[in-house]
Amino acid sequence: MARKIAFLTSLLLAWTAAASPWATIQGAPTPPLSRVSSPIREEGGKAFLQEEGRGHTWIVGREGFATIGQALVRAHEGDTILVQPGVYRERLVISKAVRLVGEGRPVVDGGGQGDVLTIKAGGATVQGFIIRGSGRRLWRNEAAVKVLGDHNTIRGNEITNALFGIFLLGASGNTIVGNRIQGLGVGEHDRGNAIHLFGSHRNHIEGNMILYPRDGLYFEFSNGNRIRGNYVLYGRIGLHYMYSDDNTFEGNVFQYNGVAAAPMYAKRIVARRNLFAHSRGYGAYGLFLKDCEDSLIEENSIVDNEVGIFMDNSRENRIRRNLIAANTIGARILSSSINNLFTGNAFVENGDQVHLNRGRLLNRWEGNYWSDYRGYDLDGDGTGDIPYKVGSLFGFLSENYPEVRILFHSPAVRALAFAEEALPVLELPREEDRSPRMRQEDIPFALPTGPIRPGSKASGVFAALLVFGTTMVLWRAGRRRSGAWSRSRV
Repeated sequence: MARKIAFLTSLLLAWTAAASPWATIQGAPTPPLSRVSSPIREEGGKAFLQEEGRGHTWIVGREGFATIGQALVRAHEGDTILVQPGVYRERLVISKAVRLVGEGRPVVDGGGQGDVLTIKAGGATVQGFIIRGSGRRLWRNEAAVKVLGDHNTIRGNEITNALFGIFLLGASGNTIVGNRIQGLGVGEHDRGNAIHLFGSHRNHIEGNMILYPRDGLYFEFSNGNRIRGNYVLYGRIGLHYMYSDDNTFEGNVFQYNGVAAAPMYAKRIVARRNLFAHSRGYGAYGLFLKDCEDSLIEENSIVDNEVGIFMDNSRENRIRRNLIAANTIGARILSSSINNLFTGNAFVENGDQVHLNRGRLLNRWEGNYWSDYRGYDLDGDGTGDIPYKVGSLFGFLSENYPEVRILFHSPAVRALAFAEEALPVLELPREEDRSPRMRQEDIPFALPTGPIRPGSKASGVFAALLVFGTTMVLWRAGRRRSGAWSRSRV
């Protein structure tokens, strides 16, 4: 078992390293500013470079202005401000479409007050800086970079010691690429979000590395955004949608967060080829769908989470060709979630594949691979000849009596499941996959199957008796409660 877990971990790390957009971003120098051969000139005692067709390039540092603010006052639309290495203790407002470019990673320090850099203009660029020292008043949403205008670019910066990293407020069509954002070293609920959008639409967010945020990527009333190739680690929620529709996130990595991704009150979300991994602990989920409708969840790897997929009051969603492996519970689907299609997924060695609760069971399960399927394929067409029963006795018990979860992962659970299959006594909430696949094929990032669930055989004997006795007590009590449980008809 230890060898299989180590192999699983090594595969995850290898995939992460190979897919990481940050591998080409971290440590890379700021792209050089295009210069012409003309010498530095003087205008009003301040140095600048003349570039054909691009306006002036103003210099801040040893050869030019003493502060960035002075250069911003002097610059015109279309100009470039080149900032030389150093620490600049100032708070900046960009109200013109200029390019603010750091050379050698200069530092802009806000001194712990308010927003460090505010972009009110449209079409501005901020690139190549270390930005730090925002205020810490959550009710003011104080940030390292606050964007109020449209079509700006924030590229290749490092943000530290700031409450919020990049905050977009009513700002659309912006590009946020290749930044590194690290949250404050304080309690989770005292931090801000790394990239926060409110009422901001059609933005492009790609290749950012985010560490220790409250929420890594947060969207509220923000539609049509594209989120691609970002890394989010050690946050409360990796990606969080609230009342935000028509967003696409693909090729992202969410690891070691409380919840990897939580689309809530959202419609027409596309989640494709992401990694949701290592969300462990109470209330931890890989993918948490709450009031989510008409969305596509495809080709993701949902691995080693407390619960792989959770659905509450979510409907008309398509969940297809995902790898759902090594989670304590592969999928937990509440009866309020209906008309969802699960097809072509691989449920591989989860502690319990699917938990269902009582109520309407109106979802479709078609052509999934189940590592615990015990059927056969006599005609050799790759599809099992008998249906796979979705749901389990222990899942039903734990949904209704959470205290029995202490016995999870024990051999007692397996013994109880076997006994229920051989001699069913309860009418359980179950659905069926009538065309289960016999082989795990065509699933992105497929992992080897094998027993990876822990459990002590020595401790299982007493636990099995305890679970069996508890079940009989519940069954007998149920017989006395009209309509609660009933005998299965065999």
